[in-house]
Amino acid sequence: MDFPQLIAGSGLQILYYLDHSRTATEIAEHSTVSRATVYRRLDDLQQVGIVGKSTSQYQLNDPFRTLSSIARGLYHHRHRREAQRHTGKISIHWETHDEYLFTCDGDIEADGFHLTGPARFEAFDVPLLTREQRQYIRSDRLADVTPADLICHTLLVDDGPRYRTYCLLLMEKQAVEPSALQDRAAHYQPEAALDVRAVVDELLEYLETDGEVTTDQLPEWEEFKRTAAEYDITL
Repeated sequence: MDFPQLIAGSGLQILYYLDHSRTATEIAEHSTVSRATVYRRLDDLQQVGIVGKSTSQYQLNDPFRTLSSIARGLYHHRHRREAQRHTGKISIHWETHDEYLFTCDGDIEADGFHLTGPARFEAFDVPLLTREQRQYIRSDRLADVTPADLICHTLLVDDGPRYRTYCLLLMEKQAVEPSALQDRAAHYQPEAALDVRAVVDELLEYLETDGEVTTDQLPEWEEFKRTAAEYDITL
């Protein structure tokens, strides 16, 4: 078994997404590796006993289950090293094999790094008093951060009451389409520790019902109306 060749290139990306049972189509969608290549690499891994298949689901066999964690650790280390070439200490909040969201203490102006989080709200007419820390999304997929992306990023950084209120303000100020927001939440959901889709649905329902459907993480409606008025948002 030529193990280095089995995990080289796209093989490592495929192992990244074998953290649990997945279909070849799911692996292709998440890894951005072509479906034909995914099938070929999975077949190679099956032949040497690393991967097993049950119906249409592929999974790592014992004693190879740690390979996905190793692949994820390698990408995580790669992301940290890349970001730290442009800034100091960082904290990664969310990542895939080729995108990651993080907090740092300085500004970054390198290609592929997009300012996001509370500091980005001012670009969408919701200026916030923010700390010196900055959040960035490292992505070659994004041409720019949309309001829908920004809402998801903000929730991934901090889903507490204050940040949820920020998101509500942005949703109203920019008239963010519910379908666009739900689509972006679905993108970030698979690798998120937070149930992004559920939180987004809570925010949407709160606004749609004028605060009648709420949670303890959201402001009283009259309080939110007063906050919104400070940003020239009429509810």
